[in-house]
Amino acid sequence: MELPSQGLEAFGQGFPGVPFRGGCAFSPLLPLARSIGKEARSEQARASTAPLPHLPLLFPWPEGEAAGEEDGWAHGSCMEWVDIQHRTLSGILTSVFWSLGNMLLALIAYLVRDWRWLLLAVTLPCAVGLVSTWWLSESARWLLANGRHKEAHRHLQRCANMNKRKEFAVVQASGRTYSYVTLFRTPMLRKISFCMGTVWFGAAFSYYGISMDITGFGLGMYMTQFVFGIIELPAKAIVFVTANRFGRRQSQAWSLILTGLCVGSVLFLLPGLGMLRSVVAIIGKGLSEASFTLVFLYTAELFPTVLRQNGQGYCSFMARLGGSVAPLVFLLDSLWKPLPQVMYCALAVLCGSTAFLLPETLDAELPETVEDVEKQR
Repeated sequence: MELPSQGLEAFGQGFPGVPFRGGCAFSPLLPLARSIGKEARSEQARASTAPLPHLPLLFPWPEGEAAGEEDGWAHGSCMEWVDIQHRTLSGILTSVFWSLGNMLLALIAYLVRDWRWLLLAVTLPCAVGLVSTWWLSESARWLLANGRHKEAHRHLQRCANMNKRKEFAVVQASGRTYSYVTLFRTPMLRKISFCMGTVWFGAAFSYYGISMDITGFGLGMYMTQFVFGIIELPAKAIVFVTANRFGRRQSQAWSLILTGLCVGSVLFLLPGLGMLRSVVAIIGKGLSEASFTLVFLYTAELFPTVLRQNGQGYCSFMARLGGSVAPLVFLLDSLWKPLPQVMYCALAVLCGSTAFLLPETLDAELPETVEDVEKQR
């Protein structure tokens, strides 16, 4: 059974970058892709006669949860191990494998048309990512912030030996525990949490909204998926330049705002201008990926070490919420044909504008405690 256009992107969330940086895994959209396929009715008839017809719907959820959390953990840990000068490069290089996965997805989906085998093909690489975590060291910053000084010293000593350094200092820290509630207790952390949650929602909403409408821009489904993947590579290069030149705040805000403007500008292009519409849509896809790439880096730099994983988890939840709502917006075209594009445009601009309220983190030390964040006021 061949997949419909939006089904390809739904499958993709279980694959792009999973063996390299965790992936995003919106596999719960697979039942939707299956239900609107060409053979949906016959598939449902066969499933209804099975002993456990709903069992295939249960497995994507834990896969999506695990892959999504691994994604945030990978970025946070990466940021905590590198110095200020290499933080931007490290964060962007980590995300490059997501784009490579997107391009490979187009080839795999073209060769594997049955949704069952495709599901298996795009989730098997998760095993590689799982095994690779055994070779990674726990963040020394996190260990120190949680009072585990001996373990932190052991990992730092390994780094010192690798870098041929004989001396290094270890700062003693308290072993206090924190929770998600702490993200909203103090004024500055509360502001960062609300604003970054909004930015993540807008970034995911626009990214998946554009990605799922892959047949609406004049190209075939598989070719559009490949083009959408390859356009992300120059977008990441632009992010590297702008984030270092103009700062995180301006780059984050304008990348998301321009994404919305690209989506909105398609409404004013005549249907006969198919090539121009495709170019504008591809530029918008590149900008949305630039926004998504930068938001991981920016979030890791804003939240303190004691709450960095909590902050990443909260923001990841907001992104999943935005990505889950994105395909439902297409249903609004029954009320007014351009309404979905208007929604994608408006929310991207509004969510991107909230980034202007956040503090700048370019060339700044990573905050270690809640007190460090509050000093930015």
